[in-house]
Amino acid sequence: MILIRSNESRAKASNTPTSSAEKVVSKDDLLTEILIRLPAKPFVRFKSVSKNWNSLISSPHVVQLRNPDHSSVSGLFVHACNYSLICWNERSEHHNLGLEFIPLKNGKNPTYEPGDDAYIRSLTSFPNLPRVIILNSCHGLLLCFGYNEVEGKHGHHILNPTTKKFKTLPQPRLNRLDGLCLAYDPSESPHYEVVGLFRSDSSSWTESYFHVEIYSSQTGSWRPSAGNSYTLDLVNFPETVFCGGVYWNGAVNWLGTGGADSLYFNIDQERLGTIPMPPAPHGMVWYTKDTTYYGQSGGHLHLVELYNHATQFTVYELERDYSGWFVKYNVDISAVGIAFPEMMRIPSTGHIGCRVLDIVRGESDEESYMVIAVGRKFIEYRVVDGGFSTICDASQHNDGDDRQDFDDDALRYHWCNAHEFIPSLSRV
Repeated sequence: MILIRSNESRAKASNTPTSSAEKVVSKDDLLTEILIRLPAKPFVRFKSVSKNWNSLISSPHVVQLRNPDHSSVSGLFVHACNYSLICWNERSEHHNLGLEFIPLKNGKNPTYEPGDDAYIRSLTSFPNLPRVIILNSCHGLLLCFGYNEVEGKHGHHILNPTTKKFKTLPQPRLNRLDGLCLAYDPSESPHYEVVGLFRSDSSSWTESYFHVEIYSSQTGSWRPSAGNSYTLDLVNFPETVFCGGVYWNGAVNWLGTGGADSLYFNIDQERLGTIPMPPAPHGMVWYTKDTTYYGQSGGHLHLVELYNHATQFTVYELERDYSGWFVKYNVDISAVGIAFPEMMRIPSTGHIGCRVLDIVRGESDEESYMVIAVGRKFIEYRVVDGGFSTICDASQHNDGDDRQDFDDDALRYHWCNAHEFIPSLSRV
């Protein structure tokens, strides 16, 4: 144990030999080596030790040394909603029933200990920013929409759920926002960008026009992209979901639905590109599929599509050159359906009652797993050996909010997009 003395205490003990602990805390380089190895929770608390510690812990150098990687994914933020939504935005705010936090395992550096329930609950509470809608997560930071109680207005914010700090983005110059996506890679830069897509008026039935603007945390302002204006062919890209972008491979990647190809926007080159989608399995047609997961983990972009609500499906991974998708895992979750019969059918819908919320890539395939929601239960499913276990049961979380007004059938299939929580000290 290291004993930390105040400056006053050290002054009174000036006639005594300097202790080893005092030598450590007086040397920033050595102290940094110790601090960067601490879990995020005590690391943040140590800011209150002294002004020097606060300055050291908050410095970009130390934050850079503590860059999160995929192995530090320690939980999921998941929205409960009373309607099955493809993605969240301000127009769907009234469907928001609040956030659940789902703790995940992290063998290298366990984030939670017994008795940490209060800390886990605190992760969904953000001072001066109540009832947020998370749009996407990126290496420890969240892009969200919500009401800023300090400024007294709604807006989009960059939020660090570890430090509880947030920054409200300035209003873009353009209207008719179709989607925003946070782009942040602390291994490349301490600064982040937000890519915004804005529709333009069009009288054409076959084409749609839009503009791209980019917000930079370095400049604190929006700017138009070099290409500025883009034309979207509505014949080949009729239903691209621009409000559900995923940052991966230096680009914002949007999902095409309805059998169409997808699109990506390379941020450095400010160039639009096409992502070919995997063909439907033999004997299947595109309109029987349900895209149940689209996201990245550990530097890999994944896609999961269910056809005819089957319990056997493929997890695809996209090539980094965007040449196409390849089969990463073939999955059969029928054993989960046997263990949890409520998964098999939801009354009056015919849908399979589960949703793939996340794919967490480990250092090896044996360490990789999916997080599946079955009703209010969250299941960890290992993609290699097919083993599974219950992570937690959200029906046991009763905090007195308006989720009590909806029975299990209303919520059974309506867990909206999950967002990874990576403990981080990155500045907003």
